[in-house]
Amino acid sequence: MMQHMLREMRLIINLLLIILLAGCTTSHEKSDEDYTQVATGGPRSRIFYDDYEKVWKAAQISIAQYPLKAYDIDSGTIETEFIGSDNAWLPPHQQSIQNGVRYKINIRVLKEKKGGLDVINVVILKQVEKKTDFFSNYERLISDGLEEVSILYRIQRELTFE
Repeated sequence: MMQHMLREMRLIINLLLIILLAGCTTSHEKSDEDYTQVATGGPRSRIFYDDYEKVWKAAQISIAQYPLKAYDIDSGTIETEFIGSDNAWLPPHQQSIQNGVRYKINIRVLKEKKGGLDVINVVILKQVEKKTDFFSNYERLISDGLEEVSILYRIQRELTFE
């Protein structure tokens, strides 16, 4: 009788360990597609009436201090690595960023037609995430849009001085 109870307790403990370990392995990285379904404050964009290569170069120069993950002139995409709260851009009115916050910036440089003219549309999306504790997944936050506007301003300044 005692052996039967010990065997049942071992079985229960093993099942609990399996459930606990399985729960830890089911977390996953978010893909870019996950962000399209969530209200992120929306991307910021601006139309430039200039040459595509000049706008592309100005966009690269304007984010030169960011760690880049990927960039491709043919598809018009620039993507940064995730930037933690210790290296994050701060607006002038803010002293620091909360711990556990990280973000990445995606820039699209697109050739378009507007009113019969060839224009370049630069679209910037800042994907902000916060991890509240060690065991939780990242939670998506809405960007305030200030850094995106600042990057668009820097692109405009680069084109003006070029």
